Amino acid sequence: MGSVQPESPSDLKEIEDVAVALAEDAGRLVLAYYRQALEVEYKDEHRRDPVTRADRDIEAYIVKAVRERFPEHSVLGEEGSPGEGDAEFLWVVDPVDGTSNFIYRLPLFCVSIAVLRRREPVVAAIFAPGQPELGGGVYHARLGGGAYLGDRRLRVASPEGKPVRGLVSLPGFAGSLYRMSGAFARSPGDPRTLGSAALELALVAAGVLQYGLFGSLKIWDVAAGVLLVREAGGEVLLWRGWLSGWRRLGAFAAKTPSEKDLTGLRGWSEPLLVGGPQVASFVRGGARPARHTLRRLLRRAWRLLRRPRPKERPEG
Repeated sequence: MGSVQPESPSDLKEIEDVAVALAEDAGRLVLAYYRQALEVEYKDEHRRDPVTRADRDIEAYIVKAVRERFPEHSVLGEEGSPGEGDAEFLWVVDPVDGTSNFIYRLPLFCVSIAVLRRREPVVAAIFAPGQPELGGGVYHARLGGGAYLGDRRLRVASPEGKPVRGLVSLPGFAGSLYRMSGAFARSPGDPRTLGSAALELALVAAGVLQYGLFGSLKIWDVAAGVLLVREAGGEVLLWRGWLSGWRRLGAFAAKTPSEKDLTGLRGWSEPLLVGGPQVASFVRGGARPARHTLRRLLRRAWRLLRRPRPKERPEG
């Protein structure tokens, strides 16, 4: 297959069409594995980060297809595709987001594909299982082109001012992740945790969930979903620290000294807040990551003050 270097919205449409087709193909693969007995391994010694053959095979399929169609692009995948070089376009792939749900046959998982241009999301495609009328199919978007589930346009929920009696993506252990205060603490909505951040982001874009407040996620968990939320009319905010608070997410910043080292994006992990503009404004006023509390900052400052100073050398 030939390749085109996209320079316009119409060229992004071509990439979006390819991403949607890959998401559909990957969706058929993941459902085929879903019906089989699964061999499960773990990527960590505590056995909290499972991986299956489906994860690896689907990522390999997507990587091969992208390299055949766009050989000048790079690919960063959760299961190991490194994202090497300084390519202008980077595909970010999570072959099965919600692997634990997938293993236990809970149909709350998805295939997430994003395309970054100079580290900013410009194309997204997320396959979710289920009948279209129940929210299944491919959620997709491109920069400036709107967000869709199939052919249906998506819009974020827009309650007046604050979330009330509505579903929200808020972990059950949010109290250990965030300090909730003020009106937000009294009215956070009805929390749900689905076990797939990418799927939750898609449901925020679809208006099913009013907002999403997440702990430190990886880039492959969110790269596609944040574009869906933006193109559905929502806000995407990143925690920038105690002094700066919540700020709009622009390009993903790599945790590496080299600005051209795409592998540094593998270390990206930040708290995230998404939702309609009014709701996001309401939540940002009452939610702060717990690790950034003033008490901890004061303790750190106190330890620095008590640290012994090096002795001065005598003159002469």
